[in-house]
Amino acid sequence: MPELSRSPKRLRSHSKIDYMKSAWLAYFFSNAVPIKIAAQATQLTPKTVRAVYLDLRKRLLKPEFRRWHYTAGLESPVVSQSPDEIGPGMEFYDLLAECASNETCIRNYRLGNRKRRECRSCPLKKALTPIGMTKAFGMIDGTHMLYEAIGIRGEKGKPRGALLKERTIHMFVVTVAAANSKKLPNGLFAPLDQTFLSGGTLVTLLMASEDS
Repeated sequence: MPELSRSPKRLRSHSKIDYMKSAWLAYFFSNAVPIKIAAQATQLTPKTVRAVYLDLRKRLLKPEFRRWHYTAGLESPVVSQSPDEIGPGMEFYDLLAECASNETCIRNYRLGNRKRRECRSCPLKKALTPIGMTKAFGMIDGTHMLYEAIGIRGEKGKPRGALLKERTIHMFVVTVAAANSKKLPNGLFAPLDQTFLSGGTLVTLLMASEDS
C-alpha cells in the first residue's frame, strides 16, 4: 500500500471507502490501471471504481495539477483567458471533439483503409497548420488509447468538448507522471518518489485535494 499521508482523508465526501482503499485508488488512477484490475485489488465494484476515477479526473483541472498538463505549447486558435487555466480554450477542445467523436474515421485509419491520418473532410484543417494537426492527432489518439486501456467508454451528460478536455488532460498527466517516476519491478511507479513531476507527488496532491 502506498504510504502517502497519515491523514484519514477520503477521496469522496460521505464515501464509505476507507482511507487505505482511497490511497490505492488514487495510486491506480495515477498509473492508469484498468478499472477491472483496480476493482479486484480493492474488493470494490467496477462501478464504484469508475465513479472514483471520474472524480479524480475532475480534480486534475485544478491549478495545482498544471505542472503535468503539457498543454501550454499546443497550437490553438483560442487560448484560455482564465487565470486558473493554461493552454487552449474550450473552443479548441470543441474543434478537436468534432474529429475525436468520428469513430468511423478513426477505425478506418486503424484498419489501414486510409494511409493518411486525416480524412478529406477533417474539421481540423480549417483552423490548424499541418504541424498543429499532427499534435492534435497525437492528443486524440493517445486519449482514445488511454480510455480503451482503463475501460471507460461513453460518458453521458457532458458536452463533447468539455469531456475531451478532461480526458486529454488525464492522458497528459498520467503520461508525464510515468515518464518522471522511478519504477517498481511490476512497472508501476514508486509511490515514495516525491520529486516535482513524479507519480508519488501526483497521488499525494490528489489525496489532499478537495472535491470540486
